[in-house]
Parts: sequence; structure tokens; C-alpha cells
Amino acid sequence: CDAKDILLTEGIANPIMAYKIHDLMNTSPQAVGVSPVTKAYKVFNSIQNEGICTVVPTLEIRQVEEKKVLKLTGVAVLDGDKAIGYLDERQTKYLSFLNDKVGTAGLITIKDPKESDLFLSYEVFKSKTKRKLNFNEEIPSVHISVQTDVIIGEVETEEDFTKNDEIEKVRHLLEKNMDEDLTQLINTAQSKLNCDILGIGAQMQREDPKMWEKYKDNWDEIFKKLEITVDNKIEVTGSGIDSGTVKKELLK
Repeated sequence: CDAKDILLTEGIANPIMAYKIHDLMNTSPQAVGVSPVTKAYKVFNSIQNEGICTVVPTLEIRQVEEKKVLKLTGVAVLDGDKAIGYLDERQTKYLSFLNDKVGTAGLITIKDPKESDLFLSYEVFKSKTKRKLNFNEEIPSVHISVQTDVIIGEVETEEDFTKNDEIEKVRHLLEKNMDEDLTQLINTAQSKLNCDILGIGAQMQREDPKMWEKYKDNWDEIFKKLEITVDNKIEVTGSGIDSGTVKKELLK
């Protein structure tokens, strides 16, 4: 929709839509990066910088009963000052992981591989991402290391996640799902958006300005060919579950 449609939507908690948008930006689940808020001056600076494509949060109008309400729904990707594509909430969340911009206290939910209609959620306790550029090749390569500590939250399955062997199964499941999502996002950036949303070029410019001078004029093509590897590790540091799951209790 147009910006005009957003501003003319009737506010529920606050009749002034600009204030409502401000409230959304400050109360949304930014901790897991589903729609990271960026100050206007930072957007302007990012647009002016070389080696990075800017992302800005997007809004969507949704019908809830008889009311139209606003919802943050991921980000728009800008090449210069033009929008070239969008990332949904899930993709944006994993972009935050790759860019080391994940906070704490955010819940992430995945499906149980045994029963597709059941879910498992876990709370991000902390996350740290490191990126290492290798310039010793004709086309540089990038290795990204993501270390995330989580606490098991709500479960709908029958497994007892208070046991160590079940926790280990969860850890492998979380790593597998996150590996797939991170890889898929990198492929999207390189093959669909053709835009460096990871800021690898900007990192190269900071770490090795001479090398950046060599690549900058053809960076869009170089970025598409970069070998980007991800080493993703998840550590389950605890559980919010004290006993059997709700489903187990109902089956007794």
C-alpha cells in the first residue's frame, strides 16, 4: 500500500497514526530482529556508504475483525535509494543473526519434525556473530560463525525436555533449522536480490581499503560469486519447563 493508506488508517490505541507507528517501533519484538528499527540518519548514512545495501522496516495493513490495523512485517531492501525487494519476518530475523544484531528475550518457534502441526519455541539468551574475510584468492571468501545460547520455552510435543538426551535432540534440531534458514537467506541475497545486505563490502572497506579499491567498481558481480560459509552452533543453557508437557498431562 501507499504511505498515504498507512497514515489514514484509524488508530486503535492512539488516534494519531504517527504516534501509533512510533509505539509499534518501540514495542515490537525487535529482540529477535523481525523488523529492526533504524534511525533516519542511519538510513541516510547507509545509503551513502559503499559495500552495503540498506534495509528499512516495512508496515502492512491487516484486517482484524472490523478494524484495519498496522503490523511490522520485515524489511525492504534498498539499493541506493530505490527499493529492490523485501524480506519477510523470518528472513529478517536471520539477517539479524548474520549481522550480529540479535538481542535477548526473543522467542523463536519451529515445527516438530515428527508432527507438523506441533511447535517448539525457544528463547534467545544471547547470540554472537563473527565474520572473517579471506583475501588470498581471486574472489574473496567469507566465513561466518554464529554462536547462540537458548533456553527451551513452550513445547507442544510429548517428549520430556527435562532430560539431557531430549535436550540434545532439541539442540541438533535447532541447529539444523537455523542452518537451513541462514543458508537460504544468503542464497536469496546473492541470487535473487543481487545485493550485499550483509555489508561484506563495507567490512572489507574497513579492514583492507586497498583490497576494497580493487573490487569496489564491480562489487555487485563479485558479491554474487562470493563463497560464504556459516558455522552455526547452538547451546541449550536451560529450560523453562519444570515437568511434563501440557499434552502429557491431558493424556493422563
